[in-house]
Amino acid sequence: MSKEADALLGPEEEPKLLNNFTKHKKRKHSNCDAWSKKRRGEKKLLHGDEEPICLPNPMVGFGVPMESRTIVRRTLPEAAIGPPYFYYENIALAPKGVWDTISRFLYDVEPEFVDSKYFCATARKRGYVHNLPINNRFPLLPLPPRMIHEALPLTKKWWPSWDTRTKLNCLQTCIGSAELTEDQKGS
Repeated sequence: MSKEADALLGPEEEPKLLNNFTKHKKRKHSNCDAWSKKRRGEKKLLHGDEEPICLPNPMVGFGVPMESRTIVRRTLPEAAIGPPYFYYENIALAPKGVWDTISRFLYDVEPEFVDSKYFCATARKRGYVHNLPINNRFPLLPLPPRMIHEALPLTKKWWPSWDTRTKLNCLQTCIGSAELTEDQKGS
């Protein structure tokens, strides 16, 4: 009798193991455009009316001082040329439509995407909408530290040997209230 009932159930399925989290996560997001990379090394994010916005790889914007230069031509709308200058910054991986909205309110100027690792000891992907000149850029002196141990030299002595990072990917600053500061002093 149990054999007849088993025949109606169909073939037995093997249980799926979920302990390989990264494989499961890859499969889950494999069809999502925001997670996929273009073959030429550009990330595509959905933007505006399902129009993809491409983030360059490497994220050097319109050029990094002291790096090999590629000639970039940028056309600004007539209303955005010259003073008054504006400069707006936001995270590069902003939610869908954010960069389109920012650009629309600032004369439809194309955003410039840059990773701060080319300038300092942090690696933060940022986007900028501005009408500043892009020709003949040069670094401000003195040059800031570009590696963790240049920025924080006393940490080298205690840095774990297994940690091979040379850039920080997150900096957080907090300002607490006077009450919080007093509570911490008392403990």
